[in-house]
Amino acid sequence: MATFIDEILADIDWRVSELATLKSIPIRYSFRPEHKELQIKYTIPAIYAIWEGFVKSCFVIYSNHLEFSINWSC
Repeated sequence: MATFIDEILADIDWRVSELATLKSIPIRYSFRPEHKELQIKYTIPAIYAIWEGFVKSCFVIYSNHLEFSINWSC
């Protein structure tokens, strides 16, 4: 079983790669100005959702490790 820290770090790595993809989209593709504005408009909620998911994921990972620890000690 992976350690608590390993699971958190793996989740962070995945989220950072998602953010890097979001950041690289305007560089990889030539958008028209109105498409750039649209991309910026929808990137902000995407960034929020990525990190909101991180908080939720951390609580799930933490509770799973607590449950495992409690079951293991019984």
